[in-house]
Amino acid sequence: MPVRLAALVTACPSQSFTQGVLDRLLEGYFFGGQYRNPRCRIVSFYLAQPSPGDLVQERSEELGVPIHHTVPAALMAGANALNVDGVLLLAADGQYPQNEYGQRLLPRHDLFRQVCRVFHQSRRSAPVFLTGPLAVEWEKIAWMENEVQKAGFPLFCGSYLPLTWRLPPVHLPENAPILEALVVAFEPSEEQEYHALEALQAILERREGGESGVVEIHHWAEEAFWQAGAEGEWSWELLTAALSRSDTPQGNAVLDGRPEDLVATGAVRQLAQHPYAYGLRYADGVRGTVVVLPGVVRDYLFAAQVGEEVISAQFLLPPPPNTAHLSALVEAIERFFIEGRSPVPPARAALVAGALEACRKLHATGGTTVQTPELAKIAYRPTAEDRFADSEALNPPAP
Repeated sequence: MPVRLAALVTACPSQSFTQGVLDRLLEGYFFGGQYRNPRCRIVSFYLAQPSPGDLVQERSEELGVPIHHTVPAALMAGANALNVDGVLLLAADGQYPQNEYGQRLLPRHDLFRQVCRVFHQSRRSAPVFLTGPLAVEWEKIAWMENEVQKAGFPLFCGSYLPLTWRLPPVHLPENAPILEALVVAFEPSEEQEYHALEALQAILERREGGESGVVEIHHWAEEAFWQAGAEGEWSWELLTAALSRSDTPQGNAVLDGRPEDLVATGAVRQLAQHPYAYGLRYADGVRGTVVVLPGVVRDYLFAAQVGEEVISAQFLLPPPPNTAHLSALVEAIERFFIEGRSPVPPARAALVAGALEACRKLHATGGTTVQTPELAKIAYRPTAEDRFADSEALNPPAP
């Protein structure tokens, strides 16, 4: 019998992230060389911002799934207590303001709190998938993490980026001797920084001993970014390896099709438009860097120092309007609701959300360094398997 879900949605415009997830859950999707019919069934909707043309309203009419006017009503689905097997909380789209740090004030915390209230009243709970980040203020992030630990229900909160295809399909075993990692993003936005931090954390948490916590975050922008590279605060070797995996180098590749070593020729510095980076310093001495390079490439890339070897890959995102990368996320969502086990350590969600808040404040205010005692306390172990779209965990070799 399919797992019954309540879908709590802020808004679902056409060609949005929310549509990409919802339609796959409602109608199926291609993954692993075959079409997969839905393994879960959405039985109720809550829509926070109804508007003409919203696809939740269209899908409700097409499929006969009711839209409820409150979160409790959607979770109770015609009963007097919790009446679904899982909660899909899609708070990624809609008309919401930003705070002074450029973070969208989506009501993730408010919706999550209402879900927890129904759990408490019903004296039972269910797995919850939540589009990240958890929240934009540390007090709310910490409350959400504490509520999950206290109530004991499974939570899956994470980005699609660590789950998509990797070119090449670099697999990191648990306890890998990772010394440093770097992720490249290409647009200056909260959304891209979130995905990049998630990807960075998905790599670094697989190091020997697991996650130890972030004690300090640095911020370098414009000329200070290049100076930090010259002083070894971030690694040119890792940046070079990461950029080598790009399918969208700018410069000569766009002008006349010539291949070009962006670093060796100095083109990376000429092309970069207002570059900046965040340097995360971990309690065990490991370093992580998120580099934002507008004008240089148009894809997400990473490189890591693993022992004496440098590994690198691209996180594949098909060109829009194709959203095939969301199939890997939906596969993970379905498996999560069926098995009741998150593919992402819940503590990662708190660490990334807290780091993102600190990063956005540094960038908006022109700050250079911030101590992060609250993030230094977040230590955890990764999942046993490094799961992504083309990993052996999801695609075992033929016998």
